[in-house]
Amino acid sequence: MIATKLGFGCASILGKIGKKDSLYALKVAHEAGINYFDIARSYGWGEAESLLGNFFIQEKISRENVEITTKFGLSPRNNKFIRIAKTLARNFVTSIPQTQTIVKSAASQVAPKIDFTVKNAMTSLDASLKSLRTDYIDNILFHDYNFNNESNEIFEVIEFLEEQKKIGKIKNYGFTTYQSIDLLNNFFTSNKIKPDLIQIACESIGKYNPIVLKNLADQDIKIVMYSPLRISPSIPLIFEQITEKNLSSEIESIFGRKLERQEDMYEIILSYFQAIYSPYAIVISMFNSQHIQRNQQAIKESKISKEQFESFEKLLINNRLIEI
Repeated sequence: MIATKLGFGCASILGKIGKKDSLYALKVAHEAGINYFDIARSYGWGEAESLLGNFFIQEKISRENVEITTKFGLSPRNNKFIRIAKTLARNFVTSIPQTQTIVKSAASQVAPKIDFTVKNAMTSLDASLKSLRTDYIDNILFHDYNFNNESNEIFEVIEFLEEQKKIGKIKNYGFTTYQSIDLLNNFFTSNKIKPDLIQIACESIGKYNPIVLKNLADQDIKIVMYSPLRISPSIPLIFEQITEKNLSSEIESIFGRKLERQEDMYEIILSYFQAIYSPYAIVISMFNSQHIQRNQQAIKESKISKEQFESFEKLLINNRLIEI
């Protein structure tokens, strides 16, 4: 079995996070051994791919030593005004956090346009190749595709992507979505589609059936999970309830150690998704050097067994800390 990779999530690059901090985080991540980078045409209002591509060139990082996943279908509405406005907004939120809601509302007015057509797939792929300064993409995904979509054009897009695989412009194609894994599985089965990769949000402990994911993986479909540290209920809330319900001794009996701080929960949750679902990669947006190194260590050196995690999950369910 291939070990799970820790992926660097680039969603905040040139959006919430500015250029200087983004480049610093990318450098820390690469030096920590992270070589999987998840990005999209729409990130940073269309500018994040260029920053990532330039980073690889400036740091003289060999293309063969990194794996790039990008996405299409959400086309960025970018212009000079938006570039100036997002910089001002970022500084404004930093100095006055209470303005975050107002800024998010304004940003929604220039939200990416949904376009899953062959023409847009072609345009997006060419733009991604140019921005990332590469001649091939490892993985290209339909960005937040709606599997209730009745459009037949998806089959034409898949045919286009299959052609791009043959000529070497992409290695794999797939989907990223918030929808249920059962809906994905039924869609693939009924339409006789076999993507190379699917990317799903963690969202909550126990949401996904490991058997369904294993069946997909057995078909050589890579499973990528993202945002394991932004689950619901939140990690701070779970930690707080463990303390309030005096479950520390039971937790210690499962893992052989105490949970002395909230940070211990982050390590356990990250290792949980790795052990229970065995994904190809787990993607996290992380721009703090300590977080990057801690997450990489948790992925590479996890010594917690699947049985321990199953006991942990059962404890949380029995005490109504989580629901399935």
